[in-house]
Amino acid sequence: MAPTPTRTVPPVKDYSKRKILVLHGDRQTGDLLVGRMSSLKRKLLKPRNYKNGPLADEIAAIGIGDPAIQKSISDNAEILGKDPNNYKIEFVAPDGPYVWKADPSVHRYVQPHNENEEAQRENDLMRTWWERNGNEYGGLEESLDMILATWNSVGDESFEGILGFSRGARLTHLIATLHEASGG
Repeated sequence: MAPTPTRTVPPVKDYSKRKILVLHGDRQTGDLLVGRMSSLKRKLLKPRNYKNGPLADEIAAIGIGDPAIQKSISDNAEILGKDPNNYKIEFVAPDGPYVWKADPSVHRYVQPHNENEEAQRENDLMRTWWERNGNEYGGLEESLDMILATWNSVGDESFEGILGFSRGARLTHLIATLHEASGG
């Protein structure tokens, strides 16, 4: 009689630690955007129902009947379910690689030559993901390379996804489109 093959049980993802890559809009920084996201962070930190929540798909995909899987799921749910302080979420928000500059063909309301020193210093801190000069755009490749390096830099703690605001949302859409086109 042949021995029964042993089944390797994949670890159930630890939902207590989550990272989200956040891409800011034009004329902004990652820190400014994250500072405005406290309400979203509170909502994401609320405890979840794991029978109908994020683990439900994994439970269905790998089969709930296996005792090792049941233990892994129950360990995770037990840790997370008892204390909301066990949940951790981190917004990773890099700054765009380019200093924002007013383009007179687009930013008619900005008058750089009339700004005082404080306003000029503030504008010098503002970042963007690509440069625009009229109808010409440049620098997108550098931004994509930087975001890919950030995505790959987290080691064992992978990102849950990407969230973008304004120009960062356009970039997020482009990343999703490129990912889909590459076959994942």
